[in-house]
Amino acid sequence: MRDATPSHPPRAGGYLYWLLLAALVPLAVSRFFQPEDLEARLAKTVIEHQVDIETLKDKSFDEVITSLPGSKLIGAHLARDSWLHWLYALLAGALFVGILLAAFPDREAGPTLLLVSALSTATVGLLLLFCVQWMASLLQGRWFAPRGVAGLIVLVLKFIGFSYRSALDGNASFVPSLMGFTFGVGFCEELCKAIPVVILLQNARRAGWQAAALVGMASGVGFGVAEGVIYSADFYNGIAGGWTYLVRFTSCVSLHAIWAGAVALLMYGNQEYLGGEEFDWLAACNFVLHYLAIAMVLHGLYDTLLKMEQDWWALAVAVASFAWLSWLVQRYRRAE
Repeated sequence: MRDATPSHPPRAGGYLYWLLLAALVPLAVSRFFQPEDLEARLAKTVIEHQVDIETLKDKSFDEVITSLPGSKLIGAHLARDSWLHWLYALLAGALFVGILLAAFPDREAGPTLLLVSALSTATVGLLLLFCVQWMASLLQGRWFAPRGVAGLIVLVLKFIGFSYRSALDGNASFVPSLMGFTFGVGFCEELCKAIPVVILLQNARRAGWQAAALVGMASGVGFGVAEGVIYSADFYNGIAGGWTYLVRFTSCVSLHAIWAGAVALLMYGNQEYLGGEEFDWLAACNFVLHYLAIAMVLHGLYDTLLKMEQDWWALAVAVASFAWLSWLVQRYRRAE
């Protein structure tokens, strides 16, 4: 472990990161509301606006929503073709980054570095994630005898693809779903968010634990905000109510920041497995085991419980995730 010498003396503002826990409140409140059936809302919209049913035939669901008055169902917050969710994304990103800067002031990790970390994960990181998912999907159903490093990489990709299928299978039971969400979604997303921290720790030797936490959480914010933009455009606009956007751009962003921040602190405390100039399978396995494993399991468990409609247990996992991050933060502060 590096010497945990603080860049600045501790102060009361350092506990502002508890606002990450407060950001889970919309998620908790949403548990008390059961959304109305989508087909029922569509029927209500058609009746209220006196839409000719014949005009909706042979149209895709997206085309149906777009052709409705206002390009949305009754009760939807935004029109199907709205761009306002981008403003929500910018506001959420600015708010979370501001909170992090106030909670962990550090000379090595200023606003510019956090912005670069968030944007790199939101763009390049997500692009790499999509590439991995695409290759994993492409390799499914193809059998071959693995040879050398390339063969092992293909096997890993095939396993990731299998995990994603298990996670998305609506008929899969708890255990296969948990394995799928943990080794597919959890592994890929937590690895994606960890990349900026690896770059920081390999190149900024003076960076302290606060800098690592900041870059990790900023990377998580970037991922969560970008995910919110994608979900809004694909699944929410024209369909979901306003509360759904609040949950996505607060609670979900907070969760990504929590997991990524905790991973960053684990990486700072033990940098033996950050990797060298050449790829090493043993070091890669140790990287996953020592840095990503806990976040992967929490991430996978949270998603699985939501899939199984065990919403309160999923909320408990989210709170436990924050407790883990807080414990790591306090451990470093006590060492100062």
